[in-house]
Amino acid sequence: MLQRFRAYWPDEDEWRWLELDDGGYVIRHVILRGGEPIVAARTDELLATRDRAGLLGVQLYEAVNGVPAEGIVDPPSDAIPVQADEFDRVFRQARASRNRTPTTTGPFPCGSLVQGTFGANPWPAGATGTYVDIGHEPIHGFVDAQWFFQNGASWPDPGTDAQFRVVDLRWHSLQLRLQPVGLPHHGLPWPRPYDWHELGH
Repeated sequence: MLQRFRAYWPDEDEWRWLELDDGGYVIRHVILRGGEPIVAARTDELLATRDRAGLLGVQLYEAVNGVPAEGIVDPPSDAIPVQADEFDRVFRQARASRNRTPTTTGPFPCGSLVQGTFGANPWPAGATGTYVDIGHEPIHGFVDAQWFFQNGASWPDPGTDAQFRVVDLRWHSLQLRLQPVGLPHHGLPWPRPYDWHELGH
């Protein structure tokens, strides 16, 4: 039988919400510190991400969602039972907040710089965006097409090297959302100025 409860740790000012399986292992884990979610993790998601992307995938997952408790958990004596719908609501809210919060830990925190190479895409230039090889398969980068429109930059040829700033981390798709650091400038091989209004953008 599943157990769901919450308990308060006064020394850390944390409310810890845990959902445990029949063996006492964590299924879902939420930690609210001072009212702010610092963990909103599922053990099954973490294990699936590890199987897909190894240690680097685990680091990306934990940077966004935090680290669920490991091993068998014994509910403390002052644990307060919670119903499934209440736990679901708290977990959804905590997860949404974590996904909106820029990551500050892990191998690729928001604002950090990475080197990469623009790749080929299955769509025409100017549509959707463009993939970036950052040298950490299966993790890949992606630059939204809007960056090129807003900055008047030419579309890069596949194989073009550039430096990028990390602006978001999509752990579920193993993707870093990136923005090129360089802005268009005449005389440089890339990015060159380009008027996207000619194409209706």
